[in-house]
Amino acid sequence: MKRLDVFVLIIVFCSILSGCATQKGWHYNVEQKKDRKPILNKTVAVPVFKDARLDKNNNSFAMYLIPLFPFGWADYTIPEGGGAKLNSIPIWLFKPNEDLAKAAAEELEASSLFKEVFFTQRASEGELIFIGTINSTNYSGTVISYGLSVYGPLLWFFGLPCGSIHNQLGVEFKLTDRNNAVLWQNSYTRKYDKSPVWLYSLPSDFQYDSMYKEIMLKVVADLENKLKKMNNN
Repeated sequence: MKRLDVFVLIIVFCSILSGCATQKGWHYNVEQKKDRKPILNKTVAVPVFKDARLDKNNNSFAMYLIPLFPFGWADYTIPEGGGAKLNSIPIWLFKPNEDLAKAAAEELEASSLFKEVFFTQRASEGELIFIGTINSTNYSGTVISYGLSVYGPLLWFFGLPCGSIHNQLGVEFKLTDRNNAVLWQNSYTRKYDKSPVWLYSLPSDFQYDSMYKEIMLKVVADLENKLKKMNNN
């Protein structure tokens, strides 16, 4: 093998390691608890969320190694299950049905909208039930080789884009009583799109916690409006 070939492969190998060495996982920051009387003086149980995602993971990142083919890509509906990412190890520390439910319980408890809100395995423990359904946690990413196969990453070091990252989170919520009567429901979707991405400023592949934070703040506001209207009727 020529010296140039060895040099290029070393650079490619190091660039891959620099991305794959980054551990990604769920980290949710709850708002400070509001000091006020509850709008609705009832307890709310938050059970594990229902996972309604399709299982259609596709990893074609290796396509960028084909000469004259300009890029490789991956599309995951269940991104935590493994598969190459642009800037993280394949497996994420993320359990959506539990992590999203626990975060919802903590955020609603901090909002002081209700007497008490708690995560539980038994929905019957609360006077009301906050039900969540995960519709999507889609991830897609591309890696650009400019048709140069293993030599393509050399161009990243000279300032050309190395790829793109896209996340989507879709969740549906319902607040019911023990008789399954729906008191409130709504669906929320947030997207994160980072394109193009450069080698020297690689963003995180994992934006689901920050997107969920945006969703939960909107949920708290929507629920507060709904509960106030219920009290006025």
